[in-house]
Amino acid sequence: MSGAGNELLVTSAYTEKQLQARFGKPAYSYRVVKLAFNSLLRRWAPSTDIDDPAGQLSAAVKRAQSQGREAIHLSFLPLQDHLDCPEAVNVAVPAWEFPDLPAEALGGNPRENWVRQCEKLDLVITHTQFSRNAFLKAGVQTPVHVVPVPVNPAFFEIPRWRPGQKVTLAVPCHIFCPGFTQSARAIEPAPPVVKSLAKRAFASVKRWFPERLTHSMQRLKHAIHVGRTAYKQFPTRITFNEEPRLDLEGIVYTSVFNPADNRKNWEDMLSAYLYALADRPDATLVFKITTNKQDAAFWLRQVADRYLHFRIPHVCKVAFVTAYLSETQMADLVRGSTFYMNSSRAEGSCLPLQDFLSAGRPAIAPPNTGMADSLDTDSSFLVESSVEPSCWPHDPEQRLLTTWHRINWESLREQIRLSYRLAKDEPTRITRMGALARAKMQALVGPEAVWPLLKLALDEAVVRSRSRTPVRIAA
Repeated sequence: MSGAGNELLVTSAYTEKQLQARFGKPAYSYRVVKLAFNSLLRRWAPSTDIDDPAGQLSAAVKRAQSQGREAIHLSFLPLQDHLDCPEAVNVAVPAWEFPDLPAEALGGNPRENWVRQCEKLDLVITHTQFSRNAFLKAGVQTPVHVVPVPVNPAFFEIPRWRPGQKVTLAVPCHIFCPGFTQSARAIEPAPPVVKSLAKRAFASVKRWFPERLTHSMQRLKHAIHVGRTAYKQFPTRITFNEEPRLDLEGIVYTSVFNPADNRKNWEDMLSAYLYALADRPDATLVFKITTNKQDAAFWLRQVADRYLHFRIPHVCKVAFVTAYLSETQMADLVRGSTFYMNSSRAEGSCLPLQDFLSAGRPAIAPPNTGMADSLDTDSSFLVESSVEPSCWPHDPEQRLLTTWHRINWESLREQIRLSYRLAKDEPTRITRMGALARAKMQALVGPEAVWPLLKLALDEAVVRSRSRTPVRIAA
């Protein structure tokens, strides 16, 4: 079967025009994933973006049916945000990084029950075997296919790392080294009487609120608590200069992450690097922070404060980049890097990890959760981790109903040291590891490797939908 006679109606977070301003916001990565699939989706069938599902999806289905096409609603969104469309084929593409699925109405919202949401679908697409296993473990009866996110072919063409190379990244950056100044800032807590009155007032009236409004207020309360905690945890201001460019030379470790996501565990990465290579002036750690222009200063202050709290003397460099990078600039960052580094507690798949591996850059990372498909001992430096209790990020009560991975900090530090030593003393071994990483990624996430998996999944979704009573919108 092919996509002939079909039309894909694709929903996702935000729009492509909004994406740059929404980096780091909830669900922004779903739009990034959707963009990565664009060319393969159009290869299967004509594809139309639906930017306002509630207002546009039904009309788009009606239009497709009037033209003799079968409508396939393809949703790149968390399952609680998926809009069911009974008159179309429904396929969801959720990212998932925990071994368990919510099987209850979190916060009283029935849409947060992912197992129940799957019952409305014709097919589920996940990106890793780990995610698929989580759906199967939860008892999901809807077919679940693994279709990795395809990597941009340009990453496979990036030249291999060479000892002595120097690449200049023409983008503003902040280079951390000893000597930054800081000044204390007073924090004025709300008067206890005011706080007490506010709590009692809320408790007395919340029983009259509609259930969904109560759920929304619980989530807002949690977000405010997290923000206040972060504000109190970093009570300093940092004074430092912005450099107009970043020279990447020597042994360069790079990590790309959203600091607002506490799964990323960047604090362990920073401290392990400083303790491992403090006396190595030719070592550089680059943190490419995924955020937007409005939030960049806030998150830069958070990581700068954490750096200062460590108080570790060092001559190695730490550089932070918050600016948006074009495709050319991102290619320069990858080309100037020796290794990619990740210390996450849980990952859906980690697209930057796959990009850097595809470019022949070995990784220092734990082979847990969604990263397990991408990592092996031949092409990466594996970091030990162990399971510990955790909560789902969207559970307003933050109950410990699932697990993620605690990183073995000593293992992370030792793998950094080992990677540095091999890059200095046995660079050909690093290039061999890079070649193996590139070959592994070509077979896993190269577009031509992903295409037959995507085609099989979409074909099956159409066949499965025909086994139920078709619903058509009246003209």
